[in-house]
Amino acid sequence: MVLEIEEQFQLPRVCWGFGKMGTILTLMMLLCLCLTTNSHEAARVIEQKQQQEQEESERQGFSSKPNWNNNNNNNNNSRRVIDVKGGPESVVWVVQLSDLHFSVHNPDRALDFNTIVGPALSMINPSLVLITGDLTDGKSKDLLTMKQNEEEWVEYQNTMEDVIKRSGLDKNIFFDLRGNHDNFGVPAVGGSFDFFSKYSINGQLGRHGNVNSVTLQTGEQKHLFVGFDSTMSFGLRGPTNLFGHPTDQLLAELDLELSQWNSHSIKPVTKISFGHFPLSFSASSNSGKSLKDIFLKHSLSAYLCGHLHTRFGKNLKRHHQSIHHFLSLPKLLQFNIHQMSSGIRALVFSASPIVSVMARIFDTLPGNLYLVWESSMTKLVDNTSRGDLYTAPWNYKAFEDPSPDRYWLQIEVTDILGRSTLTELRPFSVNGLSAKLSWTWKEFSVMGCQWAALYNPILWSTLYFIFFILLTPKALLIYSKKQYTFKTFIANKGFINGIAWVLQELCRVPILWYGMLGYLLHLIFLPWFSGLVFSDGKDREYMTYMGWVVKSSDGRGKHEYVGFPDNMVVVLPHLFFVVLPSILVIGFLAAERVIYREYFLSLSGKKEDDFDQGKMSFLLYGYQGIQNSKFHFGKRWIRKLLLVVCLAICWMHFKSCIVLVKAYEMNPLIHFPGYSFSIPLLLAYAVYKSRNI
Repeated sequence: MVLEIEEQFQLPRVCWGFGKMGTILTLMMLLCLCLTTNSHEAARVIEQKQQQEQEESERQGFSSKPNWNNNNNNNNNSRRVIDVKGGPESVVWVVQLSDLHFSVHNPDRALDFNTIVGPALSMINPSLVLITGDLTDGKSKDLLTMKQNEEEWVEYQNTMEDVIKRSGLDKNIFFDLRGNHDNFGVPAVGGSFDFFSKYSINGQLGRHGNVNSVTLQTGEQKHLFVGFDSTMSFGLRGPTNLFGHPTDQLLAELDLELSQWNSHSIKPVTKISFGHFPLSFSASSNSGKSLKDIFLKHSLSAYLCGHLHTRFGKNLKRHHQSIHHFLSLPKLLQFNIHQMSSGIRALVFSASPIVSVMARIFDTLPGNLYLVWESSMTKLVDNTSRGDLYTAPWNYKAFEDPSPDRYWLQIEVTDILGRSTLTELRPFSVNGLSAKLSWTWKEFSVMGCQWAALYNPILWSTLYFIFFILLTPKALLIYSKKQYTFKTFIANKGFINGIAWVLQELCRVPILWYGMLGYLLHLIFLPWFSGLVFSDGKDREYMTYMGWVVKSSDGRGKHEYVGFPDNMVVVLPHLFFVVLPSILVIGFLAAERVIYREYFLSLSGKKEDDFDQGKMSFLLYGYQGIQNSKFHFGKRWIRKLLLVVCLAICWMHFKSCIVLVKAYEMNPLIHFPGYSFSIPLLLAYAVYKSRNI
């Protein structure tokens, strides 16, 4: 099972806390509190004595600073080991920072970060600091042009140097990595616009690989952290740079790094990975493999990431679980700490001396929160302690229950100034059960949907539907004796008959029908537009519904489907909110013209056929007084409503065009005339045509 924090993967118990400060998306204190045991192959037992002697030699001596060792088997300096000295031995904690978005247009972000984070890190004293992407913003003041700005990178470098200095921490425990904003418009890693390699902490410390790992070692327990960069190899400008793109090579390297202790440690290893993109915004590799496959293979405890901001919600967490055989070991036995009568424990960070720490457990079975247990927690005194760990004895058997969210825990801390802080109420289960996550619709849309996998089904379902509503009525009009007209609809009202009549009226206006069909074929077989996708602004590339086609760095070939499925942010809104509504509104304008024509003929006595006027009266409401020409346009309320819809469609379309013009430095008349003007011209002609009877 894997607990994803902004994608979370859980095997052992992991406690976490969030704190928002300034522009920081996430400040996470991760407490690895577990001493789990796993079954290992019998061959590993042979290595036990040698491994114990090696670990004993690594633990000799005490230092207040981390002791760095290299486990460098792949010649890229990607593996490191930190001996975490001091107590409590069974606990380590790290800080995650994400989505800093330092911007030349918002200087307060870096200032607030410097003011708050430096002292906070000094107080928390973490063993690692992970900065999971979007270090800079890379956007213009109007937020529409997205490419690299070296000033922001200089600001990031200077700010981080000051934060590290104020925190008093070793620079080597800081790990940063790219986010999509740090990759906007970067044609190649190592090029002149790859400012991450020049100004980032990883770049300065020579961590140039896409995968880097560090192991925190406390006594006999190891905590492996593996970070990776899954940004696209060709850093397109936004908005079509939204997804993580792990390659088969990156997945192989990640697999290797997560396996580094498998044959060298007889004790369980807690494995945690960190990156920028949640799994819901990570594409599969060319071979169809995914990050999730690798994480579940290694029973990853947690995946820490960023990318999604709190405007999508605060519950950006997701559990992943692999399917085990019925008789597999986890179904039969449990070898983790939750079976022991131990104290659930709390780390407390405070700038002021702590007076008291209280633990409370509430029972929700009565229907509301009912306090069933309260205890004062005692600080563990240790001269070599890295932090303040408080414990309280308890009888865990009293809280065994088949429901994973019956009991809720809360910690209250009071300092010497009388200030009190309460943690969020959290459900817990001593049985090792997981409570069901409750998402809002917005949280579900960004965490519960695997958009990379959904893009193709959504795209082709939409295109098939659009072609169906265009071609089927035309085929019936040509090859079938059954015709859908206004009179047949009046005689046999119904939703299907009404839609069929509206769409056949569109077919009866050849310019509009063939124009819309031609535009759809253009969207499928021709480029949508051509623009500048890199910061250098040299070559124009073109985009189709399958992504961008860009020239190779040597200029001898082309790379297709770059930015797939990232381009869905352009393709799907255009189909859903422009093309499909335009087809329907054009059909309704044609149908409204027929209604008005029938009403006009009924008033003038020039009816082509007699039929029940009462049956069509509900559609003719609003056309009364039509004989007076000065009310000719004022009383056709159906047409007026359709005109408003046309204006709304055009407004959304032109707004999208403005975004694309700014994003890729395009001229609508030159670089994407078909995309820009086809729909507005068709709508304008439909409105003009509806004026005449």
